[in-house]
Amino acid sequence: MLSEEEKDKIACESSFIARVIDSLVTLFLLLYLAYTQAQTFETGDNATVRGCSSHCSPHDSDLTCLTRSLEFYERLLLAQMKHFIAVQMHIDQWYKWHSKYGHRNYTQTKEEVIAKLSAQLEPEDVIDEETIATVVDVLIDNVEKGTETIEAEIPHFTCPLPCEYRYDIWRNVFIASMTLNLLLVIALVPFIVSLIRSDVPEQLVRT
Repeated sequence: MLSEEEKDKIACESSFIARVIDSLVTLFLLLYLAYTQAQTFETGDNATVRGCSSHCSPHDSDLTCLTRSLEFYERLLLAQMKHFIAVQMHIDQWYKWHSKYGHRNYTQTKEEVIAKLSAQLEPEDVIDEETIATVVDVLIDNVEKGTETIEAEIPHFTCPLPCEYRYDIWRNVFIASMTLNLLLVIALVPFIVSLIRSDVPEQLVRT
């Protein structure tokens, strides 16, 4: 039979193992949360968005709220135009690497983009198809010019988090947690068995 001191030692070791595994799970979750908070608007969640407010009103005492919202959308508009051009330039490079598809028809590209964007307009929208055509013409012209004069790396683009959100992250966390708990049980089994055996009275030896 195990002595009380040995039982206490086993109990302490079991408790230590449990705390270590719990600490690993907690550390994993904290690292994941820190990674999420460190992301930018383009690659992160809406918690990182600053400057825009839907509570602005023409009746405000000053233009502070509206000015901040305008500055936000100005930055956003510029960023999205850059991303649009970057993706278009990547498509140009794809055509160059896959020469069997021929050269890209920029006139056709303009028509396709204008048609797709115009189809999303609502009757009450201030902008119209002519506005879209003007903007798209200028952007695609810059794509063509940039592709012809490109000397270094193609402009990079990033996507908002929801586009590439890892919906299986919580499933993976659950699997990791279950695995660690299973390891905890496996680690504790020998100690539990030892405690059970120590409580069983020794059989009397018949003489």
